[in-house]
Amino acid sequence: MSRKAKKSSREELILQLAQLESEPARLKFLSRHKSLAQREVFKQLSDLVLEKIRVDTRVALHLADAAC
Repeated sequence: MSRKAKKSSREELILQLAQLESEPARLKFLSRHKSLAQREVFKQLSDLVLEKIRVDTRVALHLADAAC
């Protein structure tokens, strides 16, 4: 898989993760997508939280919870 395709699929997974409203749902999702358990992804989530907090606080909260 190319680096661009990998980044794109990771971004899609992060967007899906942002829509999950409960901790059990996020944990289940993360256990199925172990590729998200990387320092680089954590940094991406943190940056995205700062971006989304101005637009959609619900999504920002979900992303922040997932990053913890």
